Amino acid sequence: MRIHTKINHQKLEKKIIAAIKGIDNIQGYTDLLTLFAAYFGAVEKLVDESINLSCIPDYLQRRKVAALTADMNFLNTQLIPPATPIILPDIENNLQCLGAMYVMEGSTLGGATIARLIASKTNLLTEDGLAFFNGYGADTMPMWQTFKNQLDSILLSPEDEYVVIDSANETFARFSDWIDLCNSN
Repeated sequence: MRIHTKINHQKLEKKIIAAIKGIDNIQGYTDLLTLFAAYFGAVEKLVDESINLSCIPDYLQRRKVAALTADMNFLNTQLIPPATPIILPDIENNLQCLGAMYVMEGSTLGGATIARLIASKTNLLTEDGLAFFNGYGADTMPMWQTFKNQLDSILLSPEDEYVVIDSANETFARFSDWIDLCNSN
């Protein structure tokens, strides 16, 4: 997966790093949370509708919107539905769910470093208002390994593998497009 999604992953990562480096106050951070919450919330709704829980039995633990909402509540901000529609990846079956989840689960990696950086720029304590970027805390790597093992345990045909990879690439690309759209407004 990593090799086949590298280009879209790196393109998105550059934009997210630039956005994080551009944060210089709480408002900048809440803007970033809003960007993530709008996109991840919309993607999670699609995943909720099509995920096969026997493939990812701990899916409910892996949802990201609760952490994003907790951070926004801590910062006394609410998610206002975006005025511009979000162009979402196609997520209509379990294989596409797995591709989208690969992107969202991957977002937890490096989160502790991002949380410390944001904390230093906003004077937040790393425990407060940074739940999303803190991911699963000390369990982040074990949760990632579990997810990868779950993916690896699903016997996929080459055609099915392509669907998962294509969905991950589309999820990366649509998030990148969403950042561009938000930055142009």
